[in-house]
Amino acid sequence: MKPPLIFGPEAWAALRCSVATSDPDCQAWLSRVQGWAAPVPSERPVVTLLDRAELKPLRPTRDPRTYVSWGTYFWPNPATSDGLPLIHRDGEASPEVLSYDRPITEQAFTEMIWLACRAYLHTDDRALERLQATLLAWFVDERTAMRPHLQHAQIVPGTDEAEGRPVGTIDFNYHIPRLLETLCLVWSRLSPTCREGVTNWFRDFLGWLVEGDYAGWLQRSERNNIGTYYDNLVGAIGIHFGRHEVARTRLQRFIDDRVLRQVEPDGSMPAELRRTLSLSYCMMNLVGLLQAGLLCECVGINVFSPQIESGIRLRRAIASVLPAALGEDRWSYEQIQPVPAGAAVLLAALVERCTEEEGVIERAAASAGHPVFPGVHAASLIPLNYVPIGAWRGPSAAHAPDSLPKGSCP
Repeated sequence: MKPPLIFGPEAWAALRCSVATSDPDCQAWLSRVQGWAAPVPSERPVVTLLDRAELKPLRPTRDPRTYVSWGTYFWPNPATSDGLPLIHRDGEASPEVLSYDRPITEQAFTEMIWLACRAYLHTDDRALERLQATLLAWFVDERTAMRPHLQHAQIVPGTDEAEGRPVGTIDFNYHIPRLLETLCLVWSRLSPTCREGVTNWFRDFLGWLVEGDYAGWLQRSERNNIGTYYDNLVGAIGIHFGRHEVARTRLQRFIDDRVLRQVEPDGSMPAELRRTLSLSYCMMNLVGLLQAGLLCECVGINVFSPQIESGIRLRRAIASVLPAALGEDRWSYEQIQPVPAGAAVLLAALVERCTEEEGVIERAAASAGHPVFPGVHAASLIPLNYVPIGAWRGPSAAHAPDSLPKGSCP
């Protein structure tokens, strides 16, 4: 497995040093990570898709190992007995999302990321053992492992997309790049069986991404975040797991298909500005564009140079989005939910990484009330809302996390 790509080994080593020396600002940051100081819940069984409360009647498959998610912004129709046709409410997540597989899967990914970070930063053997058990359950064990595809993601019952949509690949946009980044930190400490099984799962998933039923649609010059994060998935998995030609083939189209199609010469992103959560979507898409640009660099493609059109447009996009994201400037487009405090820290860290502009992370940290310390860039990848998945048993559970607030993306 390749070394970390988003912030690189140096940033993670700096963070580890800050943890080891009990840097007070680092400790203050980590104190905000829910569950960071708590013991790893290794006595609990690993929760998988098989632990969902039920297989809902509208699921397009009865295979319990197949991931199924509900179209995020599609609400049951209160005027009809069967709730159809569904009502689309952009920017407002339907409560039906909680009845399908996205919450439990997101929490599993979050736990794996958190455990990998803890195992690396604290050389925590209990966290490593729990991480390996979780990886085996989700990716290796034939009894419980999730199928390596998203064929039935973002279903819209009552339509020709009742069995799934290509846009469902966005469900994994946030977690897989972070998971691969953090797994690199402890990869050599995992068992050969675990490493081989995880590698096989991701290579199979990559094969589905580039050859499956939705591949043609996803490889088009899409003018929004779906295409951006498709390139992130293909590029990150290909590079991390030795499928460099697959990654290069996709990323060679990144500038033309994504940057120049999505970002106007003035830096605006029209497809994201049309959304009711326009600032959230511009931030999300810009994070994806910067991450994918880093992947491009790994295969010899220059995206960020200020002397080329892609670099110019991305800098203008940053200039138009970042001040509003940090609360330094007014946003003049629709945003029906406030941007959560601290949401811009990762964007700021990536801006520094990709453009070598200094002082951006300090601005973001100040706006969120966070401290700055060596390794803060890597720390921006640690999920702040960690809840042990063993404590979560569905939307009716007493300690269920608020996985999908009203303004969640996509």
